[in-house]
Amino acid sequence: MMVGKVEVTLPRTRIVNSNSTYESGKARYSLEKIREMSTEDIVKSLAPGVGEPLAVKSDGRIFDGNTIIKVLQERWCNV
Repeated sequence: MMVGKVEVTLPRTRIVNSNSTYESGKARYSLEKIREMSTEDIVKSLAPGVGEPLAVKSDGRIFDGNTIIKVLQERWCNV
């Protein structure tokens, strides 16, 4: 990514939740609901000012939005 005249390399995003996190409770419900959405709607939900923002630490760890990114990766989207 270019910032001004300087090329900046961003770290690859990483989901911090393990697969076992999605096997029960609230995370499982969220995963099922997001899987019902179209890919287009999921991507639109990540736009600024729409829904909850994706939050990523400077090292690439996702701390808000793991489930959305998990579903996009399952659909072979380049995240």
